Amino acid sequence: MTKEGRDRLRGAIGRVERALGHDASTPAPTAPPDASPATMHKGAVVVVTLRVEGEDAPAHDFAATAVAAARAIVQAGIAAGATPLTVTATGVAVDDDRPDRDA
Repeated sequence: MTKEGRDRLRGAIGRVERALGHDASTPAPTAPPDASPATMHKGAVVVVTLRVEGEDAPAHDFAATAVAAARAIVQAGIAAGATPLTVTATGVAVDDDRPDRDA
């Protein structure tokens, strides 16, 4: 690299350091190489299967009643603040294709 190229590179580095708030005479703060954050943001999609049962009229759409009950249960749990974690219900649906199992 030529002297002119080195000088241009140093100038560019200086501009970046100033933009980041670093004084050229003070080295930028660095973390020890073995340091890791105490916490980090994580997320997981958790699938829950509920079996909702009850008495209903023969011609009534029990799936709609069951979905409403499941939504109410999930929303009540979220509203109760049962955990310090953030919980978001992204969907409640009936799985009509699932074979019946005794739970």
